[in-house]
Amino acid sequence: MPWWIVRAGYVVGFLIGTTTHAIDLLAGGYSGVPVPLAVFFTALVVIDPLTAVLVALGHRHGVTLAFAVIVPDLLANWYLNWPGLPGALLHPTWLVLNLFSLFVLVTWWPLRRRTP
Repeated sequence: MPWWIVRAGYVVGFLIGTTTHAIDLLAGGYSGVPVPLAVFFTALVVIDPLTAVLVALGHRHGVTLAFAVIVPDLLANWYLNWPGLPGALLHPTWLVLNLFSLFVLVTWWPLRRRTP
């Protein structure tokens, strides 16, 4: 698979994340979430598009940031959704997050090595 397709997948994924977190904020925020996670999810409204832009521009730091963002995002979502398993896995938003996270975890190191 050409690496520009992988980068495009990162860009699309992080823009979807931006949209998801922005919609959550517009719908009332993260009031039922522990404060550190609410702060993190709110910060992703800025960090996710920054990651997408850096990756789109071909910056190695963008790929590193993608990894650094997706790991705590995935862990936070697993923590919050753990009581609802296994049914939570079928929720479209969470399913997309898990699949995208797997994509990033598998591709970030080879992509980083090929990015100047």
